[in-house]
Amino acid sequence: MPVESPLSHGQLFSWREIERYPEDWLAEANLPATWDLRGLSTGQVTAALERLVERHEALRTTYHLGGDVPVQHVHEVVAPPIERVDRIVTDPSEHERTKAELVALPFSMAGDLNWRGRMVSSRGAPVYLSLTFSHLIVDLWSIHHLQDEFKALTSGAGAVAPAGPPPRELARRQRGAAWRPRQESAERYWRGCWPRGSRTSCRRCPHGSSGSGWS
Repeated sequence: MPVESPLSHGQLFSWREIERYPEDWLAEANLPATWDLRGLSTGQVTAALERLVERHEALRTTYHLGGDVPVQHVHEVVAPPIERVDRIVTDPSEHERTKAELVALPFSMAGDLNWRGRMVSSRGAPVYLSLTFSHLIVDLWSIHHLQDEFKALTSGAGAVAPAGPPPRELARRQRGAAWRPRQESAERYWRGCWPRGSRTSCRRCPHGSSGSGWS
């Protein structure tokens, strides 16, 4: 059973921002990344990806609407949503076309994981991994952090930086007594952003930065 949790203020900001996009703009919330896999085995890549998913709740999180308010479901186990392709790679710019193709595909805001990838191999040897993440779960800094972890895990060093508190833990703290003054002002802001209010009246919230929170 997934663990259900409210969203942190940062997550909620990202949700409300993307929710106001026109349907044909949803891909604008996507962030791409390409990782060089040359010199690695398929087993090394698979093990490192599985470890990243295990370490970071954001990679195991789906969003759902509970009434008017979105909630997050953190799943205990998910399979990395990676498509595997084997083909002869001769064009050094091929990864750019793959990146453009993936980043143009919008994510469903509710019900699905908010990241995907394609691992391209040539004659069974991994060449590159093209990834796309929704801004609902990461920002650019988070993607660089993920890549650094991936490199550490595939190098055999095993040492990676602490993951830090997951977004649902941040959401719990933000609803505690220590956060009460900021919480009250943030909740006044968000009440004006619920579907019953005006979607277009929301200004940039000072209590939830554009980052989604990362873990």
